[in-house]
Amino acid sequence: MEWISVEDRKPENCETGWDYLVRTLEPSEYGGSYVRKTRVISYDFLDKCWVCNDIVVTHWMPFPEPPKN
Repeated sequence: MEWISVEDRKPENCETGWDYLVRTLEPSEYGGSYVRKTRVISYDFLDKCWVCNDIVVTHWMPFPEPPKN
């Protein structure tokens, strides 16, 4: 799977769930700069937005298939 830019498209339905693996741009704990992180964040299909505060989602992807036993 490849990262999808939020500028290209956002999740269209909840067939793959509400939670996605996302790349974010967030204020640094030390102030003055931003840091990139990878997180799990929910997408609100009713409001068509990411459920997060002060975090800018730049890219996303559905979770890959879990490993087989």
